[in-house]
Amino acid sequence: MNFTTKFKLSLMMFLEFFIWGAWCVTLASYLLFNLKFTGGQVGNIFLTMAIASIISPIFVGMVADKFFPAQHLMGVLHLVGGILMFFLAHQVQTSQLFFIVLLGYTLCYMPTLSLANTVCFNQMTNTEKEFPLIRSIGVLGWIVVGLFLGYMKIETTNIPLYIASGSSFLMGFYCFFLPNTPPKGAGEKMRLGDFFGVEAFGLLKDKYFFIFALASLLISMTTSFYINLGNPFFVSGELPYPAAMMTGGQISEAVITALLAFFFVKVGVKWMLSIGMLSWA
Repeated sequence: MNFTTKFKLSLMMFLEFFIWGAWCVTLASYLLFNLKFTGGQVGNIFLTMAIASIISPIFVGMVADKFFPAQHLMGVLHLVGGILMFFLAHQVQTSQLFFIVLLGYTLCYMPTLSLANTVCFNQMTNTEKEFPLIRSIGVLGWIVVGLFLGYMKIETTNIPLYIASGSSFLMGFYCFFLPNTPPKGAGEKMRLGDFFGVEAFGLLKDKYFFIFALASLLISMTTSFYINLGNPFFVSGELPYPAAMMTGGQISEAVITALLAFFFVKVGVKWMLSIGMLSWA
């Protein structure tokens, strides 16, 4: 993989996680302290990410596999997401409407995470060596926007949503200049099960894959508490620069992600995942 391709993929990852970090970490603070939503309403609003993460990648993955280049589909999703995020920042004041619009946004955004990986893998000849370094640039995007939001003291305002919207538009247009990732299943006969990801669910029959999926579910639950609700906890405690402080977790993540290639070789996937989950616990 040449330098130009590495740079394009690295910038893609930077923007992908810059967008997510711009709105996700400080959203609860904006809802609680600015819009005065209740804790229950905020909890329901954050359900949108879980719902979208389950539904959207299955359908969008099928579309990318059979009909459209992954980078073009990702571009369209980010452009639509930018519109919805702008509407959230500019117009929405009620919890019911916020839930609906954010659900629409997350249905657009969440599948772009896997699409970004697909674009990367399609260009790589040695994924174990090349992907960790490029993926770590995504963590850098999260860190940069977190530091900016924290030191500018705008966590309880709607400005982070505007930043996410503008970044989504930028990412959407940029996607059309990424390396081509054509649909690998183009021309294949469509089946009803393709719309619901039946083949993917079939993987759960494998005992080891089921254990991996269950462990991923449990570890993701604890991650959500920190990312979604850590910021209002720090804000209410009047700690300085909460969003900036929370990037400490991502700084360590960036270092470990960059070293994944080394750990793949030295300890293997099973031990690497076990050590990671134990460390988080």
